[in-house]
Amino acid sequence: MTVAPDVHLADGEHAVEFYAHDGDLVEIVVAHFAAALRSGDAGVIIATADHCDAFESGLIADGIDVASCVATGRLAFRDAAKELQQFTIDGELDSHAFDETTGRQIRELAASGHRVRAYGEMVALLWAAGNVSDAIELERMWNQLRDRAAFSLLCAYPSQLMDDADTAVAFSEMCALHRRVISGAPTPPGPDVTRRFPRNPAGPRLARRFVTETLLAWDLGELVSDCLLVVSELATNAIRHAGSEFTVSVSKWNGGVTLMVGDASTAPPVHREPDPATTNGRGLRLVSENVARWGHFPAGVGKLVWAHLDPPASQAS
Repeated sequence: MTVAPDVHLADGEHAVEFYAHDGDLVEIVVAHFAAALRSGDAGVIIATADHCDAFESGLIADGIDVASCVATGRLAFRDAAKELQQFTIDGELDSHAFDETTGRQIRELAASGHRVRAYGEMVALLWAAGNVSDAIELERMWNQLRDRAAFSLLCAYPSQLMDDADTAVAFSEMCALHRRVISGAPTPPGPDVTRRFPRNPAGPRLARRFVTETLLAWDLGELVSDCLLVVSELATNAIRHAGSEFTVSVSKWNGGVTLMVGDASTAPPVHREPDPATTNGRGLRLVSENVARWGHFPAGVGKLVWAHLDPPASQAS
């Protein structure tokens, strides 16, 4: 039996969850709101009708008196599609209308003296309908609302929505609008630069571009070739073997760089016997031959694989 991750959102935090199965989502949301309601907090759940029913049933099964919480205004269920319609005008999202509808409800609840926990699926509905830019704009609206009202926000997207290579760039932009990804690939503390990539075939290509641009900005172009070999292998492993989105972090290290790739699997990277008929199985051997040191360690729900690359020959003393 899997255990739902302990969300524990800080006041004002905006987090996102990518889920593979509805059951996983229900466990996370129910655990989060059950703990919040027991602590005297208030909650707003904006979800599909089916999810609202599942969350309500889960809260009741967890011992929460949902009827009382709703009656006293400490808990509200809102249909995500209907909520979205309230601030969509002539097919466009209207930030003023959002503030006067969803925003007003959040502010009034916060003014009651309760800490407010919000959960939303409107962004996922937009993304699923192909309105990816609108989903990102709505994430920005939520962040702007957090500047005017005290509440935490958990968003959720079905992970399969992120498998489309055409939305890979938007995925990284969307993740950057959240402070944390729940049960996702970890990032190391305090990297110089970091970015999150989807678990689709475009991910490694975008990761290579990110690393190249970073190294060229640091005048470390001589390390690009070796770094691309490393990030290609580790990113591909994250998708192929961990089956997860992944993070890439780059930091300066003694004139060289440290690359870290995080994925959501605790299984360590494994050297495999090369297939003489293909190039499969050679990746980690090439990594070990082209870096000063490399290794891995557990982090969060997954692991971080790191590689140190020495300074370029032109800078070596």
